Amino acid sequence: MKKTRGISAHFRRSTTGCRLLSKIQAELGVPVTVPIRDKDVRWNSTHDSWSWFVRNREALSLYNTRRKGEAENVVDNPDGTCYGDHQLSDGDWELIVQGVRICDEKKKKIA
Repeated sequence: MKKTRGISAHFRRSTTGCRLLSKIQAELGVPVTVPIRDKDVRWNSTHDSWSWFVRNREALSLYNTRRKGEAENVVDNPDGTCYGDHQLSDGDWELIVQGVRICDEKKKKIA
C-alpha cells in the first residue's frame, strides 16, 4: 500500500504529471481520472484505490516510460520520497490484482 499511496501522492501534487497521465488515458480510451485516495479507516477505500490501479495499469506503464524522457519539476511527497521511489514491481501488481479479486468476491457475498 505504501507504493500506491506514494504514486497517488505524486499525482495529487504534480500538475505536469496529471496532464501527462490524462493525455495517456485519453489515448488509450480509458476514463480520465486520478488515483483514488486510500484511507486507513475504510477497508473498501483500499479496494477502490487498487481497482483504479488495475484499470490504469497500461496508462501507468506508459506514464513511466514517457516521464523518464521529460524534464519535469520533481515534486516530492511529504515523506521526502519522489515518484520514482514507488515503482510497482510485477510482484506488487500481482498482489494488487489478487487483493481486488478477493475484495470483489467478498462484496458479492455481502450483497
